[in-house]
Amino acid sequence: MTGEATEMRGHKHIYLGYMECFSSCILTYLHMTGRDERIMLLDYWNLKYDRRTLLSSKDARHIALKYLYGIELQFEKGDTNRLIHWIRQGYSVIAFTTASGLDYFPRAYVTMESAGLNHAILIYGWNERQRTFLISDPVVHTWAELTLEQMLHAGMARTDREELHFFILSGDSSPVSSPDTNICLAYASNRNLKHYQATGNVNPDVNKPADKWSSISLLLQNRKIGINAWTCFGNDVKNSLDWTRSKRTAWVKQNNLSISSIKKIRSKIWGAYRELASLSDDAELTGQRHMNQIAAAWNHLNFLLLKYNNKPEDRSAMAALIKQIECLKELELRFLMWLDEAMRRGDANAN
Repeated sequence: MTGEATEMRGHKHIYLGYMECFSSCILTYLHMTGRDERIMLLDYWNLKYDRRTLLSSKDARHIALKYLYGIELQFEKGDTNRLIHWIRQGYSVIAFTTASGLDYFPRAYVTMESAGLNHAILIYGWNERQRTFLISDPVVHTWAELTLEQMLHAGMARTDREELHFFILSGDSSPVSSPDTNICLAYASNRNLKHYQATGNVNPDVNKPADKWSSISLLLQNRKIGINAWTCFGNDVKNSLDWTRSKRTAWVKQNNLSISSIKKIRSKIWGAYRELASLSDDAELTGQRHMNQIAAAWNHLNFLLLKYNNKPEDRSAMAALIKQIECLKELELRFLMWLDEAMRRGDANAN
């Protein structure tokens, strides 16, 4: 184990929220390498509907690490030898695993694996003597070492060959200067708005899909982000009347958890703007009023979901739920438009 790798363990884990393992790994890496992780949070306002779940997480292609930090996310499929190759070169790697395949991972935390969602861990070093990977898992605030066999058991994506899927964090291992903070603020707030509006004008930050089927997959994913996510969610609200009670209850429970997380992450993003922007007193009060309304609206959406699940035959419960979706969509769009204007002005005095 190198001295640099040992030193990494002295840093804190940065856990963003429920179902945010990939982004939590990136934030932890940024912190470990002396970069300001708040810059990434500026660009993180998002909504998507995946596996019938509302989520705030961004696809790796839409996280602007290259622009904000000079870091590229390079996806690769390979065996443990390829993984070791990159770690020996001094790079950190985010590897996809099954949470249940990790011995240290609490069984109670394994939730979405049955729906086909992987768990991400940060690999930041290689112990030559013990032949183990040094890993950080921000979700459970754990530093651990995995043997080659343990890594294969948890991370093998193909049963017919020893294939692992991972992202290489390829950039200068030492901190580099981000663009001017005011530029980052304007850049991120505008991307947040466009991404939420699903205008298709937000360019991916990592390599574009290499083949037709990957391009089609990305297009389908984009149809479930931003305001389109609300449409997909609303359609499932209406269709859920035809589901079994157990299926509908599981869907409500899963979304209750993710909605609570979305609300908290929204607050963290706004916190990054408050800390990094030169907000006037009036602008900060205006922004906080927006955020208070949004937080209350997310809480009310959770309440209406539970109410609907208790009496799905009550048409008024469904109508209230659909109305609340439109309310939240409008509140968030209004805030993002205000934020974009405030950050573009620079003096942050927009009303």
